[in-house]
Amino acid sequence: MKNIPALNRLLDLEEVAAVFTYTSDLKLEAAAVPPNYTEQLLEQLVLRIDQVLSLTRKAHVGFKEVIFTFEGHTLWIKAYGHDHFLALFITAGSDLSLLRQPINLAVVNLDSHSQRRIESDTSIGNTDLLNAAHRAEMELLQSDRQQVTDENFIQLAALTEFFLGILASEILEYGLRDQELTLPFTSKSQMVHLVDYASRLIANVEHKKMYLDECAELIERLEVNLPASAETVAP
Repeated sequence: MKNIPALNRLLDLEEVAAVFTYTSDLKLEAAAVPPNYTEQLLEQLVLRIDQVLSLTRKAHVGFKEVIFTFEGHTLWIKAYGHDHFLALFITAGSDLSLLRQPINLAVVNLDSHSQRRIESDTSIGNTDLLNAAHRAEMELLQSDRQQVTDENFIQLAALTEFFLGILASEILEYGLRDQELTLPFTSKSQMVHLVDYASRLIANVEHKKMYLDECAELIERLEVNLPASAETVAP
């Protein structure tokens, strides 16, 4: 089984007892679980879960996520990509609303990981060319960079990295110049404009909406760090 950092981060959450992914053909793909969860046990769980989900297929009902609550735990299943599923065992009594953001971010990471694997399998001959293009892009971006210390920008970049990868900071810095914005941020609207700029680079409609929603929540929290008079001055 693969070891994927996104799953390890979920297991680090106090509410998550175990987490694993599998494909539509019931192949166990990756897991982050305690030692007592053997691979054979997980394979049996995948079969049991599929038996339950088969009822939705018979009813011709598609789903993006489904949550089953039992006496001792909650089972949360999320579909992602074309044929993948994320399964989480959550301890009883947990506040599921607090888990939605980390789970959504993990799905974005997993979806990107799956897509990169598919692209690698279908275009492995272009690896050297892609690496060269990446190095050239990095050199171009680094040539006009300055050290960023604004905490609001840093937190936006950290969230953006889940959706746009390791170039998130560079993309946002380019967005600052393109939108004629300066740091540190002095208004909420500046952060919103920058996020809107970055969202244009997300082709997947669902991921774009998720990115905008997650950033909107983050910006609401970051707003308290802005100068008190930034958006309260009378027109």
